[in-house]
Amino acid sequence: MTSTTTPRRRARTGLLAGGLTALAVVLALTLALLLDDSPLAAHSPTHRAQASLGVARAPEVSRGGVERTATEPVASLPSPATGTHLMMDMASAPPLRTVRSWQGTSPYRAIGVYVHVARAVDDRFDKVQRHLTAPWVAHVRAGGWNVLPIYLGAQAPRRCQSGRFHAMSADPVRAQRQGVAAADVAARATAKLGLSTAPVVYDMEQYGAGCGAAVRSFFLGWTMRLHQLGRRAGIYGSPTSLGRDLLHAGADYVQPDVLWAVTANGSASTAVRALPGKAWHGRRANQFALDVTRRYGGKRLHVDDSVVDDGVWTATRTTTPDTAAPILTTGESTAVTTRKHAALRWAAVDDVSARVALQMQVRRTASGAPVAAWSAPAASPRTVRLQLRAGEQVCVRMRASDAAGNATGWSRQCTSRLADDRLLRHGHGWHRTRVRGAYRHAVTTARRRHAVLRLGHAEPGAVGVLLRGRGAVTVRVGGHRVGVLRAGGMRWAPSPRAGAVTLVARSARIAVDGFALAPR
Repeated sequence: MTSTTTPRRRARTGLLAGGLTALAVVLALTLALLLDDSPLAAHSPTHRAQASLGVARAPEVSRGGVERTATEPVASLPSPATGTHLMMDMASAPPLRTVRSWQGTSPYRAIGVYVHVARAVDDRFDKVQRHLTAPWVAHVRAGGWNVLPIYLGAQAPRRCQSGRFHAMSADPVRAQRQGVAAADVAARATAKLGLSTAPVVYDMEQYGAGCGAAVRSFFLGWTMRLHQLGRRAGIYGSPTSLGRDLLHAGADYVQPDVLWAVTANGSASTAVRALPGKAWHGRRANQFALDVTRRYGGKRLHVDDSVVDDGVWTATRTTTPDTAAPILTTGESTAVTTRKHAALRWAAVDDVSARVALQMQVRRTASGAPVAAWSAPAASPRTVRLQLRAGEQVCVRMRASDAAGNATGWSRQCTSRLADDRLLRHGHGWHRTRVRGAYRHAVTTARRRHAVLRLGHAEPGAVGVLLRGRGAVTVRVGGHRVGVLRAGGMRWAPSPRAGAVTLVARSARIAVDGFALAPR
């Protein structure tokens, strides 16, 4: 459709629109000056007065993705107690000129910086460290600030994350090896920056319950590898997840030297409710404010605020004779398998020795046979690959020793391969049928209640039965009832004594697909 607006009307409309636009610009500039929101007022006395009163601008994002600022009050920085001081940190290290301005005007005495890591390790993509160099660090320290290096890598195992970050392994052995590797990378990165004497802090974000074993093992590797390199280890995280898991690690666990708790509680105190007073006493930090905008010396930054114990910088690790044994970690394993092959894993780390030797012994026990003897000790790799016969249990026990001759006790893992139900002589009341998807493609099914199936002789330990169908069976060892197992997969009952093992069907159509007699 053709426009019905005349040229003269279009001209008047344009002039009117232009006048309104100009008026809007004037009003906006006037309002901005009154509210101290214009670039012309960035260094005005009004702005400096507001900054001294704790007024700052929180960044907002426009529809085009460009940051704009809006004035909002920010609580003034609380004064830290004697023996502590304030520290700020941010994703990307600020320009040196900005740091110098803050050093002369702000109450901070330290800055936390994220060291360079590969994108294959840190998937946040929120750090641009073009300013973070060895000369930058040297100038910041010469200006009176301490510099705390932060390493950000793999987070908790996937099943305990709420985000989609790179995850450590859920297997404690693999997780420990990842912690050792992270410590090596962090030590090299901080050495290039001239930060070889400061503790290195690992950034571990909040995570859910159920992954404590892997997290503890990861940070055991992290801490002990840094100790081997003559460095001090730190950890940043939530006191209700990371702090909880570390505090339940046991007396032999080697704790990190520094704990940086994130609480956002607004209190400039390193006393944290979730942590006992003796835990990391004098070697703590508390991140008490998140995502606040501060302005000092005419320079504005978006930072997180922390209070830090002076001992974080001054504490040193004492060198004493090496009398402690390594710490041996056992990997995840299954008590029973349907496969011919299995792998058992261990990891060992020591606070002093970089190399730890492993010795192993092996014991093989056939189904229904007396428990076999252990083999002679022999040098062992950290992963032991086994071949299993049907019904056989294989146990491996391991111990570790360091360069000073300190040795751990024996740590044992056992796995059994299922014996097939076709090995059983089924009597009246049971019948065998071929079933696709069953172990060895066959199951033995009860025709009626109270039908008895004999599995053979068991030593003290446990009896495992792979059950299908519906219903349950009663397990008897030596004529004594030891448990009731219900269909739905692999089920176990204790075998407190040696004796003949029988299964008694509690209903028809309960099916036995395989079994394992696992001695202690």
